[in-house]
Amino acid sequence: MVNKQNQTNKELVSKANRLKFESEKIFALNKKAQDTVVPTSKPRPPPSKEPNLFAEFSSGPLSSTTASSKGAPTYQMKICACGEPDPQFKGYCENCVKKLKAKFDKLLERFNKSKTEYDSFNSQDIGKADEKLKLLKNKMAQYGAIDMSMVDVV
Repeated sequence: MVNKQNQTNKELVSKANRLKFESEKIFALNKKAQDTVVPTSKPRPPPSKEPNLFAEFSSGPLSSTTASSKGAPTYQMKICACGEPDPQFKGYCENCVKKLKAKFDKLLERFNKSKTEYDSFNSQDIGKADEKLKLLKNKMAQYGAIDMSMVDVV
């Protein structure tokens, strides 16, 4: 029993010594970090500008919109989604607009057909529901379980 207590005491003392050493080490590192002065860093100079390898193409009929030539008008090339040059209607050529309108009309026609089917189907159901409500009200009145508040609910 005494040996066991001595052993646990030794373990506790060694653990306490280890924690003390680690805390002293951390405090020393913290003090060293606080004492060091961080040198102010100078801003880096901007990187040197690379020469423009496409300068000879910046003017003329092949020039792009990003070409920076002073005083020269820039030509902005516009292409339709189908590949036609110079679209007239907000990025689409006349053929694409006709195709889109035909597709829109076709889809609108399909929608109208399904809408009429839905309305006819729904109107049949509403008629059946009204009939059932009338039968239910009559049955409630027949059994005497009708109240004015229940009539409002039903």
